[in-house]
Parts: sequence; C-alpha cells; structure tokens
Amino acid sequence: ATEEKSRLRAKHALDKYMFYFERFMDHDRGMKLTVREEQDIEGKVQTLHDKHGFEIIELQFLYDALRQVRVCRRVLKWTYVYGYYLEESSDKHLFEHLQKNLEEKVDALHEMLERDFDQIFFSDDSNLATGSADAHAKFMDFRSHATNFTNVTQKFMVQIIHDLGCEGGLSTARSASAR
Repeated sequence: ATEEKSRLRAKHALDKYMFYFERFMDHDRGMKLTVREEQDIEGKVQTLHDKHGFEIIELQFLYDALRQVRVCRRVLKWTYVYGYYLEESSDKHLFEHLQKNLEEKVDALHEMLERDFDQIFFSDDSNLATGSADAHAKFMDFRSHATNFTNVTQKFMVQIIHDLGCEGGLSTARSASAR
C-alpha cells in the first residue's frame, strides 16, 4: 500500500510537471512563430502599399500587434513556471483565471493577424478593387479594431505582471486595484 501511494504521488508529480512543461513549450513555439511571421508581414505590407497605395507608416500597427503577441507569449510562457510552484489556494485559482484570460486575448489577436487579415486582403474571396474606397474603408476598420485589441491585450498583460509582483499575492493586488 505504501509503495502504491508512492507510485501514485510520483505519477501525479510527473503529470503536473508535463502539464506545465507542455504549455511552457507551446508558448515558446508561439513566440518563435511570431519571429517568422514578421517576415511574412513585411511582404504583405509591401503588397498592400503597392496594390492599394497604403502608406508604410499606416501599416505599422501590424508589426506592433505581432510584437505584442510575442511579448505576451513570453510572459505566458513564464507564468507556467510561476503556476507550477504556486500552492493550491484561492490565489492560484485567480491566477489561473487571469492566465487563461490573457491566453484567450493573445490567441484572438494572433488569429486576427493571421486569419482575419489574410481573409480580408489576401484571400481569393477578397473582391477589393485595387486602390478602391471600399478597400481603404475595410483597412481602416481592421486597423482600428486590431490597434484597440492590441492595446487591450497589452494593458491586461501589464496588469497581470503588476499583480503577480504585489506583496501579499493576487487577491491583495486585485482588491487594492478595485478601490
């Protein structure tokens, strides 16, 4: 019976380690992917400049959003190390909730840059005429949405980092910031 308990504890410890390690590595891969995607964006920026006449500076938001995804992935990667060592408590549940929330925001922003942007401007279904007012309107709408979402994601990430660094834990930081 003692040997069985020891074996189960070891299995539980290994499962816990693997859970956190796999997520750590997922975000590490996601970070590296954004480096490669930055090169893709350079080509898309040039195409939009040539095809629709958008100024290069108008397209800076794409780089900013992708860099925000990269920074958030780095933060998320290390939150899994933090979470691994965090004892079971209400703070841990709050931490996991905030971590999940940030992951959802980062995934949505990344998807917006990968899928939504391509669907609007680079898909076969895209019927935007070169240099048309419709193309410019769709671009301005997408840019506004992406910029706002980038800012929201950044603020959420900064707040989590701040809360994790507060003395007394997350619960104390959250109650103090609510005042």
